[in-house]
Amino acid sequence: AMAQAIGMSGAQPEDGFLAVTQLYIAIIAMGYAVQAVGNLRGEETAGRLEPRLSGTLSRMRWLAAHGFVIGTGLVVIVVVSSVVLAAATAWSTGTAVQLGRVLGSGAAYLPAEFLVGGLALALFGLNPRAFPAGWAAFAVVAFIAFLGPGLKLAGWVLDLSPTTHVGNPPLGPVEARPLVVIGAIAATLWVGAAAGFRHRG
Repeated sequence: AMAQAIGMSGAQPEDGFLAVTQLYIAIIAMGYAVQAVGNLRGEETAGRLEPRLSGTLSRMRWLAAHGFVIGTGLVVIVVVSSVVLAAATAWSTGTAVQLGRVLGSGAAYLPAEFLVGGLALALFGLNPRAFPAGWAAFAVVAFIAFLGPGLKLAGWVLDLSPTTHVGNPPLGPVEARPLVVIGAIAATLWVGAAAGFRHRG
């Protein structure tokens, strides 16, 4: 029953293993993004931000630098974890390394990861006191991703998590349109975060 719940039963056990592992990695990456934004909030509440911005460093340059680090971190997590996963799977099963396939399945979750990170950053930029809601959103996404299908939650509840729209690669099909929509929402959140942070200064 557990194997069926995580997609490891049937004729494609390796794909099921890769799919559930990439989902776990995506949730971990989302947690990293929220935590990284939380560190920015910590710098502000500790009183270390305003002295740094009182000199030549502008608010936008400061946020852009940290946003670049967060975004790069998400990409690094996907690449490194996919390389390790592909190598470990090939070693344990005695098959050839399918790096491109595994990397593609990991990259499919990037828009969802940027969306959750963008939500946390938007909360920080627009209303920093509301930042804990970013962790609440992460918890909801993780709960739906891990337990939603097994609990047979309603379709509209499953759709609240961006991971639902990715398609469970490589076990399930990945469609470009949902990823583009998720990416567009993520980009809007990141731009909104920048605008909010700039004007609340």
